[in-house]
Amino acid sequence: SGNYVCFIDSDDFIHENYISFMYDKIIKNDADICYCKSTKFTDDVQIKNEIENEKTVVIEKEEAIKQVNDLLQQLYESLDNTKAKEAVQLTYNQINRPYKPSQKYKEIPEAIDLLKKDFSKLSLSKENRLTRSQEEIMYKLTKLTRQIFQKGFDRIMYANIWFS
Repeated sequence: SGNYVCFIDSDDFIHENYISFMYDKIIKNDADICYCKSTKFTDDVQIKNEIENEKTVVIEKEEAIKQVNDLLQQLYESLDNTKAKEAVQLTYNQINRPYKPSQKYKEIPEAIDLLKKDFSKLSLSKENRLTRSQEEIMYKLTKLTRQIFQKGFDRIMYANIWFS
């Protein structure tokens, strides 16, 4: 009946303050997800679980939108084909049409998916083929969309708390 789920296996060793530390990070950063590094130990290594050298990264909606827009700009500037440029411009417009960042944020997965479909159609009709660098930009857009913009995650937080 709580708001969060924590996965800890029966063979895991955690710091005594692990749960409260992670919960505090979620509340402080208004995050939907909090995850951390883990350290693998073997039987011949003394286990030391300490929270030190804390590092937290929060990806805000506005920053994520900026990253997507920057990649779209790079892609647009690298294209020669008019139809391909139009597809990128339509994607940019779809994402940036809404005024609120939360609305822009929601548009990104669908817009990037439509862009990929448009590029596939252009490639199949032999009107445009992406160069290696353009494919890399599309890969970054796809990866960013999958990592950050999956439905339900307004903010994602990474708390680095484990060190050997």
